[in-house]
Amino acid sequence: MKLNLTRVGAAVVTAGLAASLGAVAPVPALADETSASSTAVETAAAGETTAAGETAESKTVATIGNATYASLDEALVAAQPGSIIELQQDGVIAKTNAISKAVTIKGNGKFSVKVTAQSGTDDGRLNISGAGSLTFDNAKVSFGNPSNWSVVMSDSGKLSFVNGSSATFTQHGIYTVGSGVEINVDKSSLTVSGTPCTSLMNEYQNGKGYAKINVTNGGNLTIEKAYRLPGVRVNSNGATGFAINVMNSDLHVDGNEDQGLVRCITKLDASKATISGNDYGMTGYAGLDNLTLTNGSKLEMANNKSAGIFLWGGNVDVQDGTELSITGTGAEGVKQDLGFTGAIACKSINPDSPANVNLSDGATVSLVDNPAGAINSDGNIYVGKGTEILRNGSAVEVGGGIWNRGTVTVADGAKLYNNHASKAGDDIYSAGVMDFKATGSDWQLDGNLGNCGHAIDGWYDDAKGNRWSAHSDAKKHVEAVEAGKLEGALALKAAHGLACVDYAYVGDAPSDAVLPSTDVDLAFGSAYTAKAQASVAGWTFDG
Repeated sequence: MKLNLTRVGAAVVTAGLAASLGAVAPVPALADETSASSTAVETAAAGETTAAGETAESKTVATIGNATYASLDEALVAAQPGSIIELQQDGVIAKTNAISKAVTIKGNGKFSVKVTAQSGTDDGRLNISGAGSLTFDNAKVSFGNPSNWSVVMSDSGKLSFVNGSSATFTQHGIYTVGSGVEINVDKSSLTVSGTPCTSLMNEYQNGKGYAKINVTNGGNLTIEKAYRLPGVRVNSNGATGFAINVMNSDLHVDGNEDQGLVRCITKLDASKATISGNDYGMTGYAGLDNLTLTNGSKLEMANNKSAGIFLWGGNVDVQDGTELSITGTGAEGVKQDLGFTGAIACKSINPDSPANVNLSDGATVSLVDNPAGAINSDGNIYVGKGTEILRNGSAVEVGGGIWNRGTVTVADGAKLYNNHASKAGDDIYSAGVMDFKATGSDWQLDGNLGNCGHAIDGWYDDAKGNRWSAHSDAKKHVEAVEAGKLEGALALKAAHGLACVDYAYVGDAPSDAVLPSTDVDLAFGSAYTAKAQASVAGWTFDG
């Protein structure tokens, strides 16, 4: 795609949009607003009032050095590369159209900027291209374009919010082209909310690469509530095609109608994030480090409809000292689908390049209470000893804990029990390579979804048509399976064996007394009558 440095034609962006998102439907225009630049400035001495009853000083919206400007648009036209524009009152950018030089707008914590639809560009976009760089310093900024993207960036274009700035995008978000583009949020916040299509879209195809988003030094990036207009087929994702680096900051990607993050290279470094309430929390691709948690980072993923983390391939690395929590996946009643649903789901496009997920031993990972199941994968997954996989699968048929068609290794110390599946393999359902350890000494069934409340003592067969049962209310099927590295069909439940009753004397007993024989293979919960002690001359027995 080729973008003109000063103007992005409607056909150019529409073509890119059609290739990536589908057409963006028009929405009702905002009511007309009169900016400071549309008001005539009358010459007056300092302190002298104009015909409108205002002083000349009050007409100054912005300054560059000693020069004064009646509108922010005028100041941007006059600015030279590297210029700093100081706001003297709230300003509006409505006619600037394009930024092709480095400019900083300082609000000094007092003044705001409204970036409306640009009157001189097709569909109202503000274009940042070439060496263009627009920085807002300690300013409150709002962007809104009802017709199309609010900002389009290409070449080496940069858009930055620094030093306590806060920025919001509504109506439409940002469209970028290629790896030279940067969006920076430093000690500031950026919120893109309620857009009727993808909020942040980068044109990464054909070698263009991944635009960068850097959130640093206590910054906050929120991407939320992207939605579809009725009758319009258009993806409504949070962000697509970015390299997102979050350092000592916060990231929130919540409530988007489709996917939260798509084909993004996301790294959380000493940061906190939520990716919740989307259809798919994040969708990763082969050849990418789709998600990296490092240096004490924490990620919470709750109530994503189909999957928390879905991978066509590529890598997820949850490193020592970090925390990952995925819960509520499938809470809206999504049907289990091969490789597409669950807290972590992998459906490798290329069998020779499967997805790789590392849940490190030193990480705290919670895959708990996901109706769509915890792990549904044909990739390679390492489940570290700090991982718990509990109470998943209330809406699945097989493998509520793990449904494996690739390779899954479960470390000693990981918790994997009290999951559920309606047809087979409550905790493990595998047709691949499954390497797992013995059950924990403190594991116990929880009494929910058909479980009893008894202690767990091992792994048991839980195959379709031959489910584990050690109780009197069903046929008994208690076939122990030894833990290890097993390949092929496997359906297992962490459960317990049958009961046994043996007898022992309390206190002294005659040498010729004979204990009743031990009873074995008794169903838990069944009635039992104790055996009588055979009589011994000269002795009586109590109990």
